[in-house]
Amino acid sequence: MTHTNSRTIGQILREAAHDFIDIASALLHGMMRLPLPSLLMVCLVCALFLTILPLALTLFVSFLVYKLIVFLVAPQQNQEPEHAQNAAASEHTHS
Repeated sequence: MTHTNSRTIGQILREAAHDFIDIASALLHGMMRLPLPSLLMVCLVCALFLTILPLALTLFVSFLVYKLIVFLVAPQQNQEPEHAQNAAASEHTHS
């Protein structure tokens, strides 16, 4: 039986590592050509995204979980208790 895909996992990982090194090298050469103030701005923007985005996602998920817990634990505000409905129904039949 012949296999159409004869590449091994080791070959695929070597190729992926080589591509990663090529990309990292190109980024490094690009950063070396940047003037220092621009490089500082790039670093600040990256740091901002690395701190603000996880914070925003964490707050979103925490408030979503809080809302879900409140919805499941707290009684529904728009529904009357069952005994109040029965009392109102009995008043209508007695009058």
